[in-house]
Amino acid sequence: METILRKLAMTPAPSGCEGEICRMIQSLLPAADMQIDAHGSLLVHKKGSGDGTVILTAMDTPCLYVTYPEGGFSRFSSAGGLKPANGMAVLCEGNIRGTVGSDEKGPFIDTGSHTLSIGQWAVPVPSFYKVDDDICAGASMGQYAAMAAVIGAACKETVQDVWFVFATKSHIRQLSPTFMQKIKANRLISVEVSAANDTPAEKTVFASLGQGTTLRVKDEAMLSSPELLSVVADTPLKTYREVSLRRGVGGTVQKAYGGIKSVGLGIPTRYCGCGNEAVSLSDIQNTSALLAYILQ
Repeated sequence: METILRKLAMTPAPSGCEGEICRMIQSLLPAADMQIDAHGSLLVHKKGSGDGTVILTAMDTPCLYVTYPEGGFSRFSSAGGLKPANGMAVLCEGNIRGTVGSDEKGPFIDTGSHTLSIGQWAVPVPSFYKVDDDICAGASMGQYAAMAAVIGAACKETVQDVWFVFATKSHIRQLSPTFMQKIKANRLISVEVSAANDTPAEKTVFASLGQGTTLRVKDEAMLSSPELLSVVADTPLKTYREVSLRRGVGGTVQKAYGGIKSVGLGIPTRYCGCGNEAVSLSDIQNTSALLAYILQ
């Protein structure tokens, strides 16, 4: 799992420009029926029994888009809740490096002698490092962890008929659920980022690294099916319930296809949206094993 996570984390995945991360995910998956829909989402079908299950995650990460370049200084708009701090190193489209700065007019990207164009993207410089034997950190690590958990499950033997979907444009709120028109399924399991708050000042901890997979009873966009929540909670893997304040990808699909039973799973992640995030390898492995168990 660490190898998969490292390869993903070192691959830029700006929302709306997911071609490179899509190719990386395809290289990590076993041979299967793969399709890319009109919006760029990757659909991986493993045939089996049952009425069909969709395992959904996003394959894009929060990013910045240039709105107004002034020579080597470019104003930008943030997508996906990314909160860039002064001094943050960013990788810009075209393999240009830059640094986030600010003045009385607001934040900007400093690219020296390089001039960016309106609409070019920038992401925190891809990174991966181990904090200890279990905790890994790096840019947008929570979303990469969700991808890794789904890839891990796709690499295991499954019995159920299952579609693994890696969706695009989720962080610019343009996730299109049209891929469901190609899929026959009666249940949806989304894998999301859950904000961990297990830091010293917190008296009430809702999500913690190393404690397992969160069951998202509700988030900003989705209300999980009580029936599916019970199914997942009854597995022998480590789970605990949360009500998330974040917006997940599952709600968009649930809303468009109101008849599909849905449940959200979360990978606890520290420092969400700050550019550098921390996750637990054991939580990723637990989530991957949980998905594989359900698909048996």
